[in-house]
Amino acid sequence: MELKKIILIIGIICVIIIGVGYLYTANNHNDNSTQINNTTNITKNITNTTNNTLNNSNSDDDEKASSSKSESVNNEPESSSKSYVEKWDESQQGDDDWAYTHDQPVKKGDDGKEYKRVYDEDSGKSSWQSTDSSDYEN
Repeated sequence: MELKKIILIIGIICVIIIGVGYLYTANNHNDNSTQINNTTNITKNITNTTNNTLNNSNSDDDEKASSSKSESVNNEPESSSKSYVEKWDESQQGDDDWAYTHDQPVKKGDDGKEYKRVYDEDSGKSSWQSTDSSDYEN
């Protein structure tokens, strides 16, 4: 009978140890899950913050590029304007390369024909010349 009591006490102690071990492991597992969830949430927050920062940065770059384009366009006269033609003529007459980096002025005449601006080096003057080939035929 003595042996049965000892085995019973050892069994109870084992059950207690197994129970405590299980509770410790289950609690530790919950802590790890919480830590994993927290780590995942932190990673998501960092990713979202990084993406938002990159998107804002790209928007800023786009705005800067757009404003640069509009500034350069605003500083240049429109190609169909009188000031564009004047600037093109001045560039042709001087040592400025502006006319060589910009489109040759073109306009439609009252007769419906297209005319381009040409510069005559001999006379030093610019004039409108028809682009219609029938004007050059004899």
